[in-house]
Amino acid sequence: MVSMRDILGYFAKVNKQDILGVRAPHLKPGRNAQYEVLNAYGFYYDSSTNVPPQNIPVWPYTLDYQMPHECRAGSCPTRAFPGIWEFPMNSHFQNREYLGGFCPYLDQCVLTFLTKEEIFNWLRDDFDRHYLQNKASYQLSLTANWFNTQEYKDGLTLFMEYTMTLDDVYYVSMTQALQWMQDPQTLDNLRNFEPWKCNAELHQLTCNLGKSCELSLNPDLEAANGGGTRYMSTCSACPTVYPWLYDAQGRGLEVADNYAKEFASRPTSAAADPNIILADPNTVI
Repeated sequence: MVSMRDILGYFAKVNKQDILGVRAPHLKPGRNAQYEVLNAYGFYYDSSTNVPPQNIPVWPYTLDYQMPHECRAGSCPTRAFPGIWEFPMNSHFQNREYLGGFCPYLDQCVLTFLTKEEIFNWLRDDFDRHYLQNKASYQLSLTANWFNTQEYKDGLTLFMEYTMTLDDVYYVSMTQALQWMQDPQTLDNLRNFEPWKCNAELHQLTCNLGKSCELSLNPDLEAANGGGTRYMSTCSACPTVYPWLYDAQGRGLEVADNYAKEFASRPTSAAADPNIILADPNTVI
């Protein structure tokens, strides 16, 4: 997690202080060790756990106490990690008319041969399970696969246009959702809620067109990872070798990166520290 954050900092020009959350591959948390790293290196939340199918969705929660739902992955934390938030992925739900399935990612759902109107109806019914009950955050988690099917793409557009007609629905990052939970605001005050404001000057492009780098792996990694050529795009200078764990700058050195604990003491609330820019960390997957 720390290497990936560093790689994003070096080659995507993302401020490392902005990357506050992670999601484990295949939604399989790394047991207590993962949360120890979150705690030690200044992360504030994880979003790796999937809530099994249930009628009432689950709100984000802290790991001060036991998880409030089953962990089918079998590798969730088994002790408390005070101050670390979990942003669970509620399973998308099956309705009476369409299959849908029980899936944390939208593009894992069984929606084959549906029209864009049927995709919209399915999303609206699934969303209403949150909106009309406890208003737990509704995640639109998906991969690029979703956009390979025109009906899925058009149905999602219809759904987003529909939700924008609702006066109390907002599209925010996970960080922004947690900031609201830590400092709840009324609808009347949201226009002036600082964490939800957008400063365009902070999001300027580093360059209009990045360069493509053709790279080899660090020789020490080639045997374990099959060797071959790797490609990456960056607005920075191309590294010597492909950036990898413990070699985030791609220097190809024999001495691995040494990660000292960066945050000796963390505030108990992400919103409490004015020196941390709370932006969208959802690029860490």
